[in-house]
Amino acid sequence: VNLYGTRRRIERIFADSLDRVRRLVELKIDPMRALARPSRYWRSPFDALATLPRRVRSGPVLAREIPLSSLPRVTGWPGDGGPFITLPLVYTQHPEKRGHNLGMYRMQVYDERTTGMHWQTHKQGAEHYRRRFKAGEKRMDVAVAIGADPAVMYSAILPLPPDLDEMMIAGVLRDRKSTRLNSSHGY
Repeated sequence: VNLYGTRRRIERIFADSLDRVRRLVELKIDPMRALARPSRYWRSPFDALATLPRRVRSGPVLAREIPLSSLPRVTGWPGDGGPFITLPLVYTQHPEKRGHNLGMYRMQVYDERTTGMHWQTHKQGAEHYRRRFKAGEKRMDVAVAIGADPAVMYSAILPLPPDLDEMMIAGVLRDRKSTRLNSSHGY
């Protein structure tokens, strides 16, 4: 319970890689920092290059539907509208650009095949949906994973700049490349 509940737990999971992630985020926000303090950022280009996601054509993707009632669901508060899947990794694609987002958004279970997405207005998944809705689309395809490597789960909850790849951050945290499935839908 609460895998990331304390700083000590996070540090035990990711050892020294948290500082490397912090430096990558700092450089994404302000690349000129590298010129001002080259000794602090000397390893960052190597971290970024060595951990770019690896694309594959196939992988362990579920090929059949599973009833949502077979998944862990939580009704956390008496006023909740029903049960929620509370730790799903939700992958969305930007409707206009090549970018994507991996976030962790609660999903309210309506029936065996339908959920509603609970995303806060400032999150990138919500921004992807707003852009699609504005273009006349009422629904948006998403890919959802339940259960993953702790580094992937942690990177999905980090408040990263919009165009910083969560899978790259997971690679830095794990100190190796992460895998992204390449399919006709881009998921």
